[in-house]
Amino acid sequence: MVESFQDVTIEEPSGIEMVSLTASRAGVVPLSDAVRAKWDLELPTRPKRIEAGALAFIWAGPDRWLVTSPSTTNLAGELRAHLGALAAITDQGAGRTTFRVSGAGARGMLATLIGIDLHPRVFVPGDTALTNAAHINVHLWQIDDAPTYDIIVFRSLAASFRRALMGLQSH
Repeated sequence: MVESFQDVTIEEPSGIEMVSLTASRAGVVPLSDAVRAKWDLELPTRPKRIEAGALAFIWAGPDRWLVTSPSTTNLAGELRAHLGALAAITDQGAGRTTFRVSGAGARGMLATLIGIDLHPRVFVPGDTALTNAAHINVHLWQIDDAPTYDIIVFRSLAASFRRALMGLQSH
């Protein structure tokens, strides 16, 4: 059965800084304390995305997060200044691409590529997952109830992922 995916917008937003954050040997507790003190938020310990203003911390595995922010900041520098020896901080912006998929048909369209349940009773705004889409490793999270999803892929696989998305949209 061929499905039509009308009411779907696919964008590649620019200007998003991405930094990986991995707890040092000191552990998660001192890192969490420092994040709480600076940004007044709790680092997620399960697949969730939390934000403080334009800054978002996205769970990326045990003791690991992807931190995103608009490119008007020096995100890696800011994190190093406040978190210092509590974490390994690595700029990921040059190595990854963001796709934003939104609209009434977004959930159905992505369900044909992604082997996780995106039903609104199960996957809600703030939820995140590390999974595969079209045989490509992706990190995705739901932004809102529209629904809007951000999907991060390695830059070297972005063209393949784009073709998979566009191929679905053209059906």
